[in-house]
Amino acid sequence: MDALKVRWMEFAKRLGMRCAHMHAIFAELERQYATPPRHHHTLRGHIAACLGEFDCTRYLAKNPLAIEAALWFHDAFFIAGSRANEAKSAAWMAARLKDADADKRVIKAARRLIAATTHRGIARSRDAKLVCDIDLSILGKSSRAYLRYARGIRKEYAAVPERQWQKHRATFLQTFLARPFIYATLPFRAAYETQARANIDEEIQRLTNPLLTEGFYTGVAPFNITRLG
Repeated sequence: MDALKVRWMEFAKRLGMRCAHMHAIFAELERQYATPPRHHHTLRGHIAACLGEFDCTRYLAKNPLAIEAALWFHDAFFIAGSRANEAKSAAWMAARLKDADADKRVIKAARRLIAATTHRGIARSRDAKLVCDIDLSILGKSSRAYLRYARGIRKEYAAVPERQWQKHRATFLQTFLARPFIYATLPFRAAYETQARANIDEEIQRLTNPLLTEGFYTGVAPFNITRLG
């Protein structure tokens, strides 16, 4: 049994699930997170990374069980460009956990937290802020890690024509730079804010300059513009 499944089983026990449901739901999660065209939003990629971030910041949580449930399920449904992904993921989570006799209060709270991961507004509750910061933590990682993320996202949106991608991706990224802070909690702000703004700014420069965009998402061009010389 791999470490991620062991973690799931321990978490499921804390939710009060029956044993048969624990195994069945994990198998369903594996199938959901393997549906194409996933390159970033995977179970052992993005979700495992989110759980790792939560381990370091659990002390900030008001309802840690709801947060962990939200992190496990928040990208269970992913169709590139769909605005219904989070709602479908939350509904699917609620149905599965209800059938497994998980705590109803946790399910209700986790649904609200998944809804916050649309990032279309500013999270209000303490736990929603933490979940959103965890979900966005990749933005503030090293330039190399950010590059892997950016290329993974582009692969997930491979069906979008290049010019359309450049326009909409740049607009989306600008929404984060327009905020007073990308991260709502002080620990994430201290750890990731500066690097996240640098990473995002550099990707926007590439998206808006055809000479810099070429090769960026395909692995040909280096990430850091200062090294292009």
